[in-house]
Amino acid sequence: MAVRFFLGIEGGATRTTGVVTDESLRVLGRHVAGPSNVHAVGEDAARGAILDILLHAAIEAGAKATTLAGMAFCIAGSGRWRTAGSGDAF
Repeated sequence: MAVRFFLGIEGGATRTTGVVTDESLRVLGRHVAGPSNVHAVGEDAARGAILDILLHAAIEAGAKATTLAGMAFCIAGSGRWRTAGSGDAF
């Protein structure tokens, strides 16, 4: 049976941490990147940190972004970002 991969990302003004797990929540890939709070670093840097996590954690886990069964994001400042008229970057 094929492994189902899940991505979780937590980001803030100092760093962004992400993991890729299997269905039993066993961590298969982990990566830490720069900050992703758009109010602290701007859209380009925030987007870059999140994509860096996605790329490196997925590679470490042996997954491809297209094979992720689910994703969860907890990014500080993101709620205000969308209401400010942006947020379509992802």
